[in-house]
Amino acid sequence: MSTIGYSAAVGAICPTLPKSWFKSMRVLVAYDRAFNRGFGESGVVALADSLASAGHEVDIFSTTADAAQPPSNDERLPRPLPREHTLPLLRAHVKAARPAVIHLLHWQADLSPSVYRVAREFKLPLVQNALDFQLHCLQGGLFRNGRHCEDCLGHSRLKGVARACDGGSVRSSAMLAARLGYHELIGDFSRTATLYLAPTYYARGKLIEGGLPRDRVIVRAPYADIPLPRDGDRANGLYVGPLNDESGFLTLMQAALDLADMKIDVVGEGDDLALAEQIPAFHVVTPMADAPLAERMARSRFLVYPAPSYTGFADTIINAFGARLPVVASATSGIDELVEDGQTGLLFEPGNAVDLARKIRWANAHPENMLEMGRNARNVYQERFSSIRGARQMIDAYELACQLVHGPLLGTARAATATFK
Repeated sequence: MSTIGYSAAVGAICPTLPKSWFKSMRVLVAYDRAFNRGFGESGVVALADSLASAGHEVDIFSTTADAAQPPSNDERLPRPLPREHTLPLLRAHVKAARPAVIHLLHWQADLSPSVYRVAREFKLPLVQNALDFQLHCLQGGLFRNGRHCEDCLGHSRLKGVARACDGGSVRSSAMLAARLGYHELIGDFSRTATLYLAPTYYARGKLIEGGLPRDRVIVRAPYADIPLPRDGDRANGLYVGPLNDESGFLTLMQAALDLADMKIDVVGEGDDLALAEQIPAFHVVTPMADAPLAERMARSRFLVYPAPSYTGFADTIINAFGARLPVVASATSGIDELVEDGQTGLLFEPGNAVDLARKIRWANAHPENMLEMGRNARNVYQERFSSIRGARQMIDAYELACQLVHGPLLGTARAATATFK
């Protein structure tokens, strides 16, 4: 069975957390290996370790499209199960593990329906991450043809189907729209999912505008266990992400044409890779090549995050903050909740390559200021996104979900004695 039971000993790498918040509970964490929002599998480990160190038990249920895919590099994560057998395996898993709450880390067209059904069958609280806008937008990020798009938000998804917003395929878009519409119709989004976790207040507002119940959406950002980097020389800028228009990379390329005397390390792959390799200011490397990303962040002067609109949780920014790396980011709604201009980085006008080039030049010419902003960024990471802070907020969310399902007086005590027939 694809499961792993975390204990306090397994979570010893995290700071010891108070065990008196409420009774110890067993949490079932479900995800598909293909997902990449919220720190990927490293985020799963951070979540499990931090909860275990607080005295809670964590079981992990994971799926994959390719059963022959090699297991995770982290031995604490189980080998994922094939998607086509999700429902019976998940049902058996729940009967054996008897969790108090299920935490679904993301929407996935094969996994999520099984999770909804099992949660209904066993009357279990279901906490679901909403790190992007997949429930309302077929593209997932409220983005189309290089601009912000809310045409389907709170409306029919037919425009998204006609525009082939899911991977450029009308057929795929129609199938996804049908799936989402079905679960919306039978009440999975409004009733089966007990609580949604939005990463920012901006995202929460858009999710509610799209139709999710206002009292079921709270702000909880993913978190990670990022060690303090060693002091050392910092030089060059850094870009990490897809090399395409959606990420704002075109704006960065335009800005870089005026930055030939500087160096920006570019870590990513995408349609604009060949163009990026021709720009003198860029040093292009593929992901995981050369130095690990954490090491590269620790020796960079600033991170560039040029996304023209908020398309989902910016986990790259949080990793940068943990590495004491300030961020030069577009001043778009949602991102400005993370990056404070002049304190943890610099903000530029979204899509304005001239303004971006100006901010990058300033960052390169003021290394001491950027070091101070990096220290501020680390402080923000510790206060808002560290494992100890995130675990405390996550446990509060689980307790709230249990109370919403079983009542405020019974809460987790009722969940702990639920019947699994």
